[in-house]
Amino acid sequence: MIIRVHHRQLTHTPRSVVQSALARFALLSFATLVLLGITTALVSRHIARDEAIRDARSRSEAIAHSVAAPLVNAAVRSRDPEAMRALNEAMEARLRYGSVSHIVLWDAQGRVLWADDKQAVGKLFALTDKLEDLVLSGGSLLVEPGERPEHPGREEGERELLEVYVAGLDEDSVPFLFEAYVSPERLDQDYQAIFRELLPVSLGMLLLLEFATLPLAISLARRIDRVNGHRSTILERSLRSWHEERRGLAQELHDGVIQDFSAISYALPAVIDRLPGDASADAARDVGRRINALLEKSLVALRSIVVDLAPAELDGPGLVAALESLRSQAAHVGLEVSVQVDPDLELGETVGGLVYRVVREGLRNVEKHAEARSVVVEVSRRGELVEVLVTDDGRGVVSEVAEEGHVGLRLLGQFVRDLGGTLHLGEGPTGGAELCVTIPVALPGLSDDPG
Repeated sequence: MIIRVHHRQLTHTPRSVVQSALARFALLSFATLVLLGITTALVSRHIARDEAIRDARSRSEAIAHSVAAPLVNAAVRSRDPEAMRALNEAMEARLRYGSVSHIVLWDAQGRVLWADDKQAVGKLFALTDKLEDLVLSGGSLLVEPGERPEHPGREEGERELLEVYVAGLDEDSVPFLFEAYVSPERLDQDYQAIFRELLPVSLGMLLLLEFATLPLAISLARRIDRVNGHRSTILERSLRSWHEERRGLAQELHDGVIQDFSAISYALPAVIDRLPGDASADAARDVGRRINALLEKSLVALRSIVVDLAPAELDGPGLVAALESLRSQAAHVGLEVSVQVDPDLELGETVGGLVYRVVREGLRNVEKHAEARSVVVEVSRRGELVEVLVTDDGRGVVSEVAEEGHVGLRLLGQFVRDLGGTLHLGEGPTGGAELCVTIPVALPGLSDDPG
């Protein structure tokens, strides 16, 4: 079976880690801000251009309805000098103001009533279908450069201008058509003015958002640091308590049950020897010998449990000796075990204890479920991690273990998950099963210096 466990550090998040996380957040936030700024600038340019065009349309409608309409009447249509002078003064004033470049007033039949080009006044041109519909329906029509229909009254140089047509009613409620040309320069001026007002507001809001989120990120990082510190303390105490409880249980077994069983095993042969020599005592002697054999077998099992609970000195050479002890125990059940330990391992006692527990649980699982003949145990250094690999040549992953989880493996998985690891069960690379666990070489905060 494959069990890969990757542990994260078990201690307070180092201040450098928090600072690094904040630096990454600030860098990503700045990059996002730049990207949003560029996007905002592009969007603002588009908005500003549209707004400038809307302003040009609104100004043309205002001139048509507020300035031109009250001055256009029957007198203008008959080209009365006084009426034409009043209209001319009003239109020339709008041209001097610069909001529009050219102005043309048409009647409904296409005759020019007034134009800044005096030679066009009084001439008759055929209106396009769109302009005729506009005169009948009212409203306005905006034609951008390159999109306008052909118009017989337009000069060649005017094709780059923005045209606005406004249909209205003159002083006599007679339909007329107002045409204004807006130069690209004027449109660009309006666009630049709107863009200069819109962009700082947009970028300012983004900067305000950035400055508002940065203190929240710092506060969140500090809270995570405190939570990780509390969690690390709990896990450290749990790990220490686990080791102490195992040592205490081993001590109680050694000083209590094992000593009692040892005394009984020493005394029982003497009691058997004192039984009468007649045939009537043979059955009792036979039962006594069987009981003594069971006692000795139980003592061996109890001493093995004591060693498993609290193996001596699991750092350095002590770990190799403890793993060799597990190999010898497996050999008693017919399992050939090869143990390979990296000579440069240098583990502390706590990590050595975890390695020992992993190997012990792996061998037990092989004995109970794998139906294997041989097992290879490898313990090696992988940078800041120690890797434990237990590979057998058995029948592979057992379904009941994979689905429900063997108790020992399940407890081991829960334990390593509490330390920040993960557990996965699967087939071995060349058949059989494989148990692979990786543990940090040093667990900070546990005073477990590997030396």
